[in-house]
Amino acid sequence: MPYLQVGTPVDMVFNPLRVPSRMNVGQMFECSLGLTGDLLDRHYRITPFDERYEQVALRKLVFPELYEASKQKANPWVFEPKYPGKSRIFDGRTGDPFEQPVIIGQSYMLKLIHQVDEKIHGRSSGHYALVTQQPLRGRAKQGAQRVGEMEVWALEGFGVAHILQEMLTYKSDPIRALKEQLGTMIVGGTIPKPEGAPESFRLLVRELRSLALELKHFLVSEKNFQINRKVGMNQNFSSMIDRYKHQQLRIGLVSPQQRTAWANKILPNGEMVGEVTKPYTFHYKSNKPEKDGLFCERIFGPIKSGICACGNYGVIGDEKKTRNFVNNAELNLLILGYEDIKWDTSNWHVQ
Repeated sequence: MPYLQVGTPVDMVFNPLRVPSRMNVGQMFECSLGLTGDLLDRHYRITPFDERYEQVALRKLVFPELYEASKQKANPWVFEPKYPGKSRIFDGRTGDPFEQPVIIGQSYMLKLIHQVDEKIHGRSSGHYALVTQQPLRGRAKQGAQRVGEMEVWALEGFGVAHILQEMLTYKSDPIRALKEQLGTMIVGGTIPKPEGAPESFRLLVRELRSLALELKHFLVSEKNFQINRKVGMNQNFSSMIDRYKHQQLRIGLVSPQQRTAWANKILPNGEMVGEVTKPYTFHYKSNKPEKDGLFCERIFGPIKSGICACGNYGVIGDEKKTRNFVNNAELNLLILGYEDIKWDTSNWHVQ
């Protein structure tokens, strides 16, 4: 370790980039004042935010104390006029002084619990988020690894194409492949190829549709460069891949009729639902979704699988006996609702 001019080795060395990144300039003055208090056997009480009274309030407090400590203890290295608060230290291996002086002193350091043993974790299967169908985050929730942009870049940099494909397909969020993969690995068979769009892509399409935007897929012919519509977003995603033709994805606005057609659905009793007419979520007494509200089960499906909104029928085959949907809760991700917003233009004036 580096040592001071009196031969005392330092205990800890910090990167100077920690100061501007965390904006903790006061810790540097605390470090110098702690050295002064140790040499003079004093205790200090500092007013917080004292820079509001004067721009150099901390310097006027710390530097005179350092000067007094250097005179009383006959240690000129404590306060050097050329660079007050700093001192020359020497390399512990070679004995050569460092190129620039550094701040030395004593301060309180609290070590947080970030041990490797408490972070090692692995899972073969576990829970997934309901909306995004992504693995949960964290060891406490039995979560899994998340592959973000930077992880994808790292795998691309190493050129591991098959591992990257496995991360983005087999280990990602295709629901059918996840259910079949674990059993196939236990038996020792061939892992089935994931078919259909991953759940994150389906969620993106639903979010675009909720903004009245439609994602359209086109193919450009290599011969005459004509644009042809191939498949919709609801069909098999793997059928959209064509290596011999150029592809285009376009985002465009949809008509109100198309938006209404996406959201409208017919209940078993023949009633048409899909429009949200109330700006409410849950009832304050029963804690159940409000009818025709933002969480209405008649529009967006049941909260729990196999249980209808009225709670009387819990079997999926009994849809005809109830006025509400009885289906799997995972299918609710595909259900949309709409709300007509009407503007009062009677008081508008054009100048």
